[in-house]
Amino acid sequence: MLRTGLRAAEGKNPGEFIVPSRSGHGLHRVSGLGVGEAQERCDCEDFLARQAPCAHIYFVRHWIANPTEPGSCAQGSLERQIRSPRSPTYGLARRREGEHFPILLKELCKGVSEPARDSSLAGRKPIPLRDQVFCAIQKTYECLSAERTSYVRAQAARTGFIERNYYFDIISKFLCRPESTDILMDVLARSVFPLRAFENRCVTDSTGFRTTRFHQYREEKYNPGRRNTWLKAHALVGVRTHAVVSVDISEGSAGDAPRFPVLLQRAKDAGFEFKEVLADKAYNSRKNFDVAESMGMTAIIPFKSSQTGQAKGSSAYHRMFLFFSYHREKFDEHYRDRGQVEVTFGAIKQKIGETIMSRNFHAQVNELMCKLIVHNITILIQSMYSLGILPDFLEPRKIAPNPSKDVHPLAAAPADLELGLLLNHAQSFLPTVSSDLSGSNR
Repeated sequence: MLRTGLRAAEGKNPGEFIVPSRSGHGLHRVSGLGVGEAQERCDCEDFLARQAPCAHIYFVRHWIANPTEPGSCAQGSLERQIRSPRSPTYGLARRREGEHFPILLKELCKGVSEPARDSSLAGRKPIPLRDQVFCAIQKTYECLSAERTSYVRAQAARTGFIERNYYFDIISKFLCRPESTDILMDVLARSVFPLRAFENRCVTDSTGFRTTRFHQYREEKYNPGRRNTWLKAHALVGVRTHAVVSVDISEGSAGDAPRFPVLLQRAKDAGFEFKEVLADKAYNSRKNFDVAESMGMTAIIPFKSSQTGQAKGSSAYHRMFLFFSYHREKFDEHYRDRGQVEVTFGAIKQKIGETIMSRNFHAQVNELMCKLIVHNITILIQSMYSLGILPDFLEPRKIAPNPSKDVHPLAAAPADLELGLLLNHAQSFLPTVSSDLSGSNR
């Protein structure tokens, strides 16, 4: 599944399909698609554990909706549909992004737990925590100051996304609180959770974000030796979707290798089951190889010229050293996707900005977290258009109904009354997308 040249084959019974697995070993049986009111089912472990549509069901949905596309949803085709500017869904997603963003953000903020409050205390009712998270992330998406986004909060209050139009200082107060980091970390994990069925490989690296900006005139005249202070974001990124799965933020001088186990553990806690993790030479250590192997992953990390293959208690390190030394071409085939993390960092900085405007350290960390959440939401919007998925935090706790052959998978996804606006927008362009895709495939 999701590999070039693999296709879905119809089974013996109506609505039954045989789909190759993502690893290329074994087959999975998908049933109940396009047959009356029957429920969609798959015999893979992911579906049995979550009772929700898996990657194999999404594959068959796409295959049914695009019968003229041979070998549809192959890995190369999938990645082109997600990121290629020439894809019709890419442009449509960008044009509709501003309309869908607050809707997805509101649903994402519903999972924020409100702190307990003593009912005996007098005074004004506190501002809901989910509204504070909404305002902070929305302000980051607009790339403006808290004061200049007052009109955005007023519009959000009129449309019911937040309870009322709050004063701009609630954003600064929320960002300056140290406990806000854990809240935003949870929001980041849930923002990428719907994409876990499409990711089985990840790549990790770090990048810096400036905290202040100095003009050249000031540097030359007053203090030419002054430099920007910056934060370092250690991120784990999905190879296919470029979504940030987990992150750890530190000072600019912090090392990369010690953050490797933390990123993998957070990704595992978020529900991801990666098979490979790619990293550069800075992460090469026996401990990191052992940690990746203990979590069921293979660490693809190159070796320095001065390193030797002595195991010293780490068999995973020794095996990878032999593979790197004697099978370099095969190693490079796996390692060539490491550059996808650089593409992700470039996209974040180009679209949301590389400068952090906050001055307080905790506010700087939280502002950077908001930037990564904004990036993940935009990736979700693009995936809704290109892959035909509806994020799990928008779906009821039941199995999705069956799409017919004439209905796009996104239009057939379940929804409640609060998602009417989102689905109305999506359904309005789905026939155009299907015709454009069919024409491009011909």
